[in-house]
Amino acid sequence: MNQGDRVEPSPPGVKRPTPLPSAPAIRGLEEYALACRRVGQSVLRCGGTWWREFGIGFFRPILPFLDVPSGAAGLPRRSALGGWQYPACAEEHSPNSSLAYIAFANARDYRLENLRHGHRWEVRSAGKRFEIRGFHDEAEFAAPAYPIYLEFHERTRYRYLDDRIRKPRFVRWADAEFADPGLVALGAWAGRSLVAVSLSRVVGEAWIYSAFFASDEGLRGHAASLMLHHVRSLAAAVEGVTMVFGGTQKLGASGISVDAFYLHRGAAIVRRPAVLRVSPIARWALPRLRPDIWNRLRGDDAESGALSLPAR
Repeated sequence: MNQGDRVEPSPPGVKRPTPLPSAPAIRGLEEYALACRRVGQSVLRCGGTWWREFGIGFFRPILPFLDVPSGAAGLPRRSALGGWQYPACAEEHSPNSSLAYIAFANARDYRLENLRHGHRWEVRSAGKRFEIRGFHDEAEFAAPAYPIYLEFHERTRYRYLDDRIRKPRFVRWADAEFADPGLVALGAWAGRSLVAVSLSRVVGEAWIYSAFFASDEGLRGHAASLMLHHVRSLAAAVEGVTMVFGGTQKLGASGISVDAFYLHRGAAIVRRPAVLRVSPIARWALPRLRPDIWNRLRGDDAESGALSLPAR
């Protein structure tokens, strides 16, 4: 954090986080991509673009707000198995879908007072029960965070990298995360008990809110609202950060967006016109076996009343 950067004072009833081990380091795209690869994500660089593989052979840009100047000419060969989707930026790219993500725009303008009354109450209430502190290293993180992850997995059945339910794999994952000097790891504590964890990185102008998981106690006590408040406050204090990125748009099994938590607290769904191509096998199978995924890829799952920003 540069000298003179503005730090939002904590409102009454909200404890200040213990200072981070160091100011968040602003990472380049390649550093971020290599950090993703270390933790087990399938990412590769091709045609000057960093791609992330979803499933078998389906590729998108590693971050959906980035442009892909090379277009289809820069795609990985393995994309022939599944397909690809990327923002339509050049005139010759005819969009046939949309790529949607969650973002808090104007990050430097964040104020707790701008939230609705009920959400302000959640932050202040949680601030009386929990304290946000930064983790210094993986040894400090892994032991208390592992039981929290198990609770989270039992509650949500979250399948991404779910081999982390085995403690040795969780420890290796934590080691890989903390190998990145740009990691911002925060915990919400009730006394000596950890109740929630968040992981973030600053990449260019974006604060990437990569991960959050909490215990049942943490959720009941609104630790998620308190953590998001602290993350947005930290992002507001970093010169050059313009957006807090909350990930690509997601859809719950019931059809209810699991991004509603962010949308109710000031985030927006940003929809970018995109080029979508799928392999013949995927084109036959997805509409029949996973119409939810197919509709999401095509951009047909927009929720009524959801706030959208113009595509950049």
